[in-house]
Amino acid sequence: MAGVFGRLKGWGAAPGGTPAPVEAPAPGSDGLVTADAGLDAALDTLASVLRSYGRAALDTETATAESIDERCESWARHVLNGSPIPGPHGASPTDEEPAPVPVEQRAWAPLRRFFRDQRQGEVAHHGQVGTTLRGTVLELVDVVYKAFEDGRGVDEELSARACELRAALASEDVTTLRTAAQRVTASLEQSLERREAIHERAVKSLGRRLRVVRDQLKEATRAAEVDALTGLANRAALDRRIEASITLSRFTGQPECLLMLDIDHFKTVNDTHGHRVGDRVLAEIGACLARTVIRRSDFVARYGGEEFSVVLSDTDSEQAVSVGERVLRDIRALRVPLEGGGSLSVTASLGLADLRSDDDAPSWIDAADRAMYRAKDEGRDQLCVRGSTSGGR
Repeated sequence: MAGVFGRLKGWGAAPGGTPAPVEAPAPGSDGLVTADAGLDAALDTLASVLRSYGRAALDTETATAESIDERCESWARHVLNGSPIPGPHGASPTDEEPAPVPVEQRAWAPLRRFFRDQRQGEVAHHGQVGTTLRGTVLELVDVVYKAFEDGRGVDEELSARACELRAALASEDVTTLRTAAQRVTASLEQSLERREAIHERAVKSLGRRLRVVRDQLKEATRAAEVDALTGLANRAALDRRIEASITLSRFTGQPECLLMLDIDHFKTVNDTHGHRVGDRVLAEIGACLARTVIRRSDFVARYGGEEFSVVLSDTDSEQAVSVGERVLRDIRALRVPLEGGGSLSVTASLGLADLRSDDDAPSWIDAADRAMYRAKDEGRDQLCVRGSTSGGR
């Protein structure tokens, strides 16, 4: 990396060692870009790549997507301004702000290792489920093939006996004919018994394999649809549920409502107490929602970051307001334990949108989101409803 930075700093250097400006081919600009500006652009790009990677992170065996996103953000800050090297759970706040680390002394090698190890972990984790399931399906195919092969063996034996019987008929010898008929009869009885046994074994084996495949398919589906930190449904599962709710409402005419929840001052929680406490707050909010929204027909999901969503099926706005107020009350009662003793109280802001005839999935989500932001603008720790006159959203 030192060589790279040396070359960056040497762009356009004059013979005496003083950096000289270099013409920049940027469209729409007649200005000049110095070596320092080129280095800044490279660092900005690297930080942007890290942040984009973090926002699209996947859960692995050792880390959640949320914690990976936090670490990528910490690395991006280190790249840009020399902030402290992030640890396994992101950079922790300190009482004194340390001096920025010069570009040449920043942790480039640990950053390369972090990115490499993270990608390798994602590939290994998300390939494991597919590999296991693929192996089970191949075993299932093998069971079917063996059952077919066993049955074909029975058919071949019967075919051989039938040939003997035809030969005996052609010979017109009674003894030969009787012997051939007896052998065919015995073979037929044995083949029927063997075929029945083969079918019984095949059915039992197929049943076992199918149960394994079914369980693994359920597990693969569950893993793909569950948020690892909270145990709730994830955004992908929520998107499918919202589409299904819209379709059902169009068909039956039943009312549907969507709640969007955002934890108040969550960034302050992370900055003050660290990301581990922030993760604990998210998990507690998820558990609270699961306890409070108890109907099987309703759907609770983590939308992303500190936002959660609740789809209330066959529920009008008045009923949904009652559910939302109960959610706010239960969140106010939460006490999240801190590692050094004591506990933390949190609140949330809620937006509610009923499903209307001209809504599609994006417009329905946007309406609930706007109501939620109005709740924040009007003081937080409250619920705002789509279409209400206050707030102007």
